Amino acid sequence: MLKRLAKATMIVGLLGIVGLAGYTWWLTSQGWHFLAPAGHGEKIGEFEDVGIFGNDGANDRGDYGLQFECVEFINRFYAVRLGHKNMTQSGNAEDYFRHTANKGLVAYPNGSNERPRKYDSLVFDGGDNDGNVGHIALITEVGNDRVTFVQQNAVAWKHGWFAKDIWRDSLPLTEDHGTWTIAQGRNRLPVIGWSRPAAKK
Repeated sequence: MLKRLAKATMIVGLLGIVGLAGYTWWLTSQGWHFLAPAGHGEKIGEFEDVGIFGNDGANDRGDYGLQFECVEFINRFYAVRLGHKNMTQSGNAEDYFRHTANKGLVAYPNGSNERPRKYDSLVFDGGDNDGNVGHIALITEVGNDRVTFVQQNAVAWKHGWFAKDIWRDSLPLTEDHGTWTIAQGRNRLPVIGWSRPAAKK
């Protein structure tokens, strides 16, 4: 009986390993979690009727940039909902803070006296020469002490058995003597600032 039980346990264990192929497991202080990225073009959310999709490493180019990178969502949302010019092929995520003139944007550094607003682009990056192209998200709500945002192509592990791309998230917001700072989140590049379409003249 014990031999049969041990054999059955081994078979179940092997099937579990095979079934979990393609997922990346991480042991954290809260236990085991796995990364299950959404498939390319799989709709995972939306904001104001603009869809947010999984990327899964593909490099197809669409009307608003590489589908479905973080920058592509910002371009698409700004063009469709805000009537801003299409900014495709104008740079990586970090350039939406560092090189804004050719995009018709104005940038504000994290820790500035300009409070972030709804529809601002939230830009994450580790530095000019960090070898990373950065990440960008769209601010959807600014509360008294928190900023909520949506994003595309931002795979992150979280609690739960079927964690997928994290398309909605939030970070703490603080104000100190007129300066506004968005805190760095766990497992994320620091926020270098936010940008928004320049006022039309």
